[in-house]
Amino acid sequence: MRKKQIFALVLSAVLAAGSVVPGAVLPAVAAERESAAAGTESDIKSESAEEEESVSEPAEQEESVSEPAEQEESASEPAEQEESASESAEQGESAFEPAEQEESVSEPAEQEESVSEPAEQEESMTGPAAREDGTQGSTSPEDSAQGSAEQEDSTAASSEQTGGTAEAAEEEKGTTAARAEEKDNHFKAYLKGFEDRSYAIDITLSPGEERQMQIMVDADDYSGVSYIWKKNHEIVRQITEEEISQQNGIVSTDSLWVTGDGHSSYEVEVSDGFGNSQTIRFEISVDNRFSAYPEGVRIRESGLPDTQTTLFGFPGEEAVLHVCTRAEDTEGITYEWYDDNYNVMEENTDSLTVSFDSSFSRYSCYVRDRYGNSSEVYFNVRLAETFTAYPEGAAMDSEGEMAKEVSLSVNAGEKITLRVIAEPEEGINLTYSWENVPDDEDAPAGSYVTVIPEQSQEYWCYVEDQYGDYEEITFDVRVNHFDVRPQTGEFSGEAGEYISAIVYAKEGEKLNLSVLASGDDPSGFWYKWEKDGLEYGMYELLSEEGPSLEVTADYDYYYSCTAYDGLCNQKTVTFYIKPEEFDAYPENPALYGDGRKKDSKTIPAVKGETLTLKVITEAADMSGFHYQWYKSGNALEGETESTLTIMADESTYYRCRVSKDGIEETQYIDFSISVEGSSGPVITMNTAEYKDGGDTANAVYRAAYGEECTMRVTVKDTGASD
Repeated sequence: MRKKQIFALVLSAVLAAGSVVPGAVLPAVAAERESAAAGTESDIKSESAEEEESVSEPAEQEESVSEPAEQEESASEPAEQEESASESAEQGESAFEPAEQEESVSEPAEQEESVSEPAEQEESMTGPAAREDGTQGSTSPEDSAQGSAEQEDSTAASSEQTGGTAEAAEEEKGTTAARAEEKDNHFKAYLKGFEDRSYAIDITLSPGEERQMQIMVDADDYSGVSYIWKKNHEIVRQITEEEISQQNGIVSTDSLWVTGDGHSSYEVEVSDGFGNSQTIRFEISVDNRFSAYPEGVRIRESGLPDTQTTLFGFPGEEAVLHVCTRAEDTEGITYEWYDDNYNVMEENTDSLTVSFDSSFSRYSCYVRDRYGNSSEVYFNVRLAETFTAYPEGAAMDSEGEMAKEVSLSVNAGEKITLRVIAEPEEGINLTYSWENVPDDEDAPAGSYVTVIPEQSQEYWCYVEDQYGDYEEITFDVRVNHFDVRPQTGEFSGEAGEYISAIVYAKEGEKLNLSVLASGDDPSGFWYKWEKDGLEYGMYELLSEEGPSLEVTADYDYYYSCTAYDGLCNQKTVTFYIKPEEFDAYPENPALYGDGRKKDSKTIPAVKGETLTLKVITEAADMSGFHYQWYKSGNALEGETESTLTIMADESTYYRCRVSKDGIEETQYIDFSISVEGSSGPVITMNTAEYKDGGDTANAVYRAAYGEECTMRVTVKDTGASD
């Protein structure tokens, strides 16, 4: 641009000085032509050859294009040639042509345009022109030849320079692309306030609230950063070139104002021009403090009401289902009602009237506000209880109602009457339907039936009123008085037909597992032994030959025996094999709240009183126990029994360590002796018990809650440390 301005100024000056008009000849050109006419034709040709040689050498042109210093030097050579051809030319006029040459050499992008313009000027200057003395003349053949040669040389040089410029531009473009691929730019984009993530961002606004959402960018180079904002997948903002220009091309942040007018999903696509990009996603929701609930429900401790209620009524009655709502903005709330088959109902109101025409119906109302918040409210509509029914001999359940099932035991072939006790409301008619009653039994007679079971089985009676409401009553009749108990291990629980037992044994020990079955008729007893623990739900059948089985103790498996009596009775005993363990505690122990025995005890005493401390142990095998007593952390030599007799001369504490052969577990039982008038038990830490050479000695003392004790530490200087 600067060189264009220089060229324009020089041309203006020359035009002003020479009053150049179409057809006029510049003084410098006229002087040159006169000098050329005076010379010989050979001199003219020699000078033209030298100029052609200096202009047409490709190597020198490439060097002049790529090195500005040499360009200026080559640009001065034509000026010297002109000076030697015409010494009478003025310096200002002769300087005009070097300026033109410098412009054509140093501005490759303008050379194509400058190639045609000098050619036109050359043509106007070399044609018929008015000389300085006012006479008209024509250009000599030598002048025309020289002008044509100069024009061709200038055109060729411009063409070569233009080609070199295109190649350089292409090379520069490839370099820029390669740099863009390699550049990391340390690009990062994020929503202000959420630097740690670019998704799963939930922002809650109040109704109508406005908030500015700002995207921040960290990068080495911000020149190519752009932003595209989308709301619900539609573009709502895209940064413009004008905005980028206003910020001098550095756009390190962009923002958008959002309004709490409903639930919306936003995403912002940010890129940096170097191939790096990032998308930030966030959700806008509106907290209208909205809730919907059935009329009359209770309010929970959280402050929120229940969303479900049950209404009772008698046949033919109507019920009004009403939905209540709470919200900051109650405008635009809509209601959609559904029946129990999820069919949409016509009513779009907060109330619905229904009839009690079936035993049970369920209605729901889907309630929404205009901000996208919603809630579903449920109404269970059922007929009021028109009767109660239960089997004769049933017990009351945990809720204070009579159980709907009863279990009865009889001998095989014994006759038994099954009876249903029913209490209907006034105007209610009941019908009874019995199932699993053989055709040869006494015909059902309403609320009772008499059967003679040959094996254990269940009978059912369905009691129904005229509106379709019914109760199912179950009679579980067991014959043979069948039962099964484990004979190995300890009984640990029973649930219906399933019984469990624990067997303590060493890994690899041979065990004989057995069960005992009993009943009125044992002739049909048989047993099935299985091994479990291989895979979930997979069993290995071991035996079907008797009530006992020899196995090898393996803690990874358990064994089960199912006993059958041939009369549809069965029970299963499962044996769990565990490592042997024991329990130890003080005699007459205190108990925890859950009934477990405490392993420590405080004993008050009078000074001089004789006390006997005793440890109680429990195990399947009571042999192999070992005891060691301690006083204030120091082992008492020779005290290796389960009891210790002491003289209560001071408040202190005793401990008994209990172990058992074959069991890694060790238990400690603590006794705190509190002597009346004493300052309380003394805890002494004996560091000699610690062989690791560390600087820390640890002591554990178990005290009762609120008990006072004295901590005493004895330090002896051995001279071995500071």
